[in-house]
Amino acid sequence: MTRRRWQNHSPGFRAKVAIAALKGDKILAELVPDFDVHPNRIPAFVEVAETVEM
Repeated sequence: MTRRRWQNHSPGFRAKVAIAALKGDKILAELVPDFDVHPNRIPAFVEVAETVEM
């Protein structure tokens, strides 16, 4: 069994995932295979995106 290395996501990727989650078209479980991220990371990306002022 090979170990998977830590994955560092760019701010642009995090924003793309957060926008997809905020749209509400898909549930969290459907977004996971689309973006290849752990399900626990998506709410964290959304939380950061909501705190950023534009």
